[in-house]
Amino acid sequence: MTTTVTNGPMDVVKRLEPVLRDNAALADAARNLPKAAMAAMVEAGIFRTWMPRAFGGLEMAPTPAIQLFEEIARIDSAAGWIASNSCAITPLCQVLPDAGSTESLSEKSLMPHPGSGMADRHWRVEVV
Repeated sequence: MTTTVTNGPMDVVKRLEPVLRDNAALADAARNLPKAAMAAMVEAGIFRTWMPRAFGGLEMAPTPAIQLFEEIARIDSAAGWIASNSCAITPLCQVLPDAGSTESLSEKSLMPHPGSGMADRHWRVEVV
């Protein structure tokens, strides 16, 4: 599925807001972002914000991307933290040789997805 941002980050936030709000209390109590909230962020393409288009990313400019992260954090601080920090690694590809970027970003299994999260006070990452 290809996600596009048509009218900027606010369109994405409007689609995410109901799910994030519905799951915010559970996220706070469990100290873990619920699968429904994580799935909504994956579906919206949040984790591909700064990823190059060549690898299926949105390749957003810095200002709209940061606005996107701020608006997500306004709704649910944990979701905003996860979104911004999960995207922070993709600009590294700007300094890697093309082969390194291809190796790093062409694996869909490296993208966060709803099965990832905390388990027994340790991070669990599910690979698809």
